[in-house]
Amino acid sequence: MIVNTFRSRVREAQKIVAPQRLPTFALNNYDDKLAPLLYHTRNVKVKHRDVPIVVKNSLEVPISTVTNMNIRPGEPHFVFWYFISSYFPLISACLGPLANMISIIALIQHWRVEIVSGREVRDPPPVVVLNSMSLVLGILGNISLLMNFSGAIKYLITQWVSIFCFVSASAMLIGAVLITNRSYGGPDARFSRSEGFWFAVFTIFYYFSCSITLLVNFLGYKLNKYPAAFNLDTKQRTLMIYTICFAAWSVIGSVIMAQMIDDLTYGSSLYYCTVSFLTIGLGDILPKTSGAKVMVLILSLGGVLIMGLIVAMIRQVVMTSGGPTIFWNIIEKEREKQLMKLRSTHTRLTADEAFHRMRMIRRRAHVHQLNVSLASTVFIFLLFWLIGATVFHFTEHWSYFNSVYFCFLCLITIGYGDYAPTTPLGRVFFVSWAVSAVPLMTILISNVGDKLFELANHLSFIISKAIFRDDFDNVVLVHRRESMEIHDDMESRVRKEEEEEDAELSSSIHDEDSPSYKDDIQAMISETGFEPLQTLLSPGHIGSQELKKVQEKITTKMLNQKETYESILSFLNQLKPLISDSVENPLKRYTHEEWQRILLSLNKEDLIYSNPDGTDASPLAVPQFKDENYFWLSERSPLRLPLKEPNYLIMKVFFKIEKDLNDLIDAEKADMENLRSVISNASPPPERGPFY
Repeated sequence: MIVNTFRSRVREAQKIVAPQRLPTFALNNYDDKLAPLLYHTRNVKVKHRDVPIVVKNSLEVPISTVTNMNIRPGEPHFVFWYFISSYFPLISACLGPLANMISIIALIQHWRVEIVSGREVRDPPPVVVLNSMSLVLGILGNISLLMNFSGAIKYLITQWVSIFCFVSASAMLIGAVLITNRSYGGPDARFSRSEGFWFAVFTIFYYFSCSITLLVNFLGYKLNKYPAAFNLDTKQRTLMIYTICFAAWSVIGSVIMAQMIDDLTYGSSLYYCTVSFLTIGLGDILPKTSGAKVMVLILSLGGVLIMGLIVAMIRQVVMTSGGPTIFWNIIEKEREKQLMKLRSTHTRLTADEAFHRMRMIRRRAHVHQLNVSLASTVFIFLLFWLIGATVFHFTEHWSYFNSVYFCFLCLITIGYGDYAPTTPLGRVFFVSWAVSAVPLMTILISNVGDKLFELANHLSFIISKAIFRDDFDNVVLVHRRESMEIHDDMESRVRKEEEEEDAELSSSIHDEDSPSYKDDIQAMISETGFEPLQTLLSPGHIGSQELKKVQEKITTKMLNQKETYESILSFLNQLKPLISDSVENPLKRYTHEEWQRILLSLNKEDLIYSNPDGTDASPLAVPQFKDENYFWLSERSPLRLPLKEPNYLIMKVFFKIEKDLNDLIDAEKADMENLRSVISNASPPPERGPFY
């Protein structure tokens, strides 16, 4: 009865805090890289069903995108192939729908404009046929790419279908452009190029870029750098849906506004929608009628929302996937170099020295990554800024200074309207340039803003501490004192209740004459039809001595279980500040003393006691881990991973509590089975009558 009650309570507690059973994923050859996550102690592996939640909640990187790689962080060219496996599909997902968008405009708008009258002239039939076939193939290529993203069709099939369609679409448009281009040359030229013609030229470039990125991605698969699949997580795969929605919304808006604003071509209408959706607002094209103004409001709202989703998704990919993965790669490279150097020189380190060396590696990796990120930001900004200014300088015949001025205002989405492109090529280039540059610059400026916000908060904290030092310290001391008093009071009450429960449980087993003890044993006997309890416990009975031995063994074990209960209570107390840190400061970095206190309590069997010079000492010396003079630099160090430190320690403590509770349940179950076995062997079953 007591054991059953105890077991039921533990199971109810496990239901509350049990880890979610997530789908398993292939760890490939990452067991050693993830050893600090996959092992409770040195030789005790976490149950496979628990691995995903441990890894998912403890690491800053989306681990599935890293473990899908056949090369690992720290190995040569890891970052290069990681970008190809993850970012090249995303580039194709952005360029493909954009190519379809401008290809539709290139089809519905004529490519030739009479120089004298300014009217558009119908295209030759071969050009229309090639243009239509190119659009169909481009759409098929994007459908195949979408199937590849969703995983509905195998990678090898969809990859080759997409590459073939994009290359064929480019080739057909090249033929159509070459045929049409004959009408523009010569001294007696009658026609000039419209926006539709230039949209066809840009479509060729986008289709060709998509085919190249997909081909390079396929090359990585053939070189066995990653399996036959796009290395994307679920959220990243939705990016193509957003870009398709934006392309479709832009085409719909272009067709509608071309009908509602007088003398507006389809190409200029797409330019107008782009200016509106990106919130630049140059003011060179304006709606005149009430109906046009209403449609502009509806279309602009939808365009801004879709573009916001795209920007948020791209920013999430850069921040949560690329950044932490590069950080992990840098840490692994520097850690292995440091470890090799120490081992070659036979240098002995204390635990504190090894910990601080690892912290220095992480700090340098963070600074290096920050510098690279800043340099990349500046480079991308200058690239889009200066290339855009150069193109507008030649197409619009502005001075280079005015072109630079115009592009800068567009990049930060101000757009005064004093300058705006008017030529067909200028407007077509603006559509592609703005759709690519403005979202990227929004992401980059947002990232810089986040860094400035963190810096401002840090400076504010330092200034407040310096100016209001006495009050600040008093508040902190009072808060700590109150927390300690509450903690001590709760701990004393919990321990008192535990002692009362232990005393009650122990006395119930100690006292053989107590009703609970007799009822439990008698219940076992009555279930099997064995003889009465008094006969079984009589001094001369054959099972009396064996039963008493089992009783004494159980009693001794129950008395020794107090240490296990106190250990579980201690781990629960350790969880309180960790959970608080996980909620309030998930990126908190713990000191060496805090790490040691928790890890040593979890891994007592892996410890030795050493002097600061690494030699063995008395149990009063500083505890360290076995086998390593520099544990924090070794393969078992948790700091080799891009960790969320509070989450990692929460998981470690949680699984330790779960293991201890399971051990208690298993021990109680074994005792009950042993007791049942003694009773069964000591008492023969009742004789059966003749009718049996």
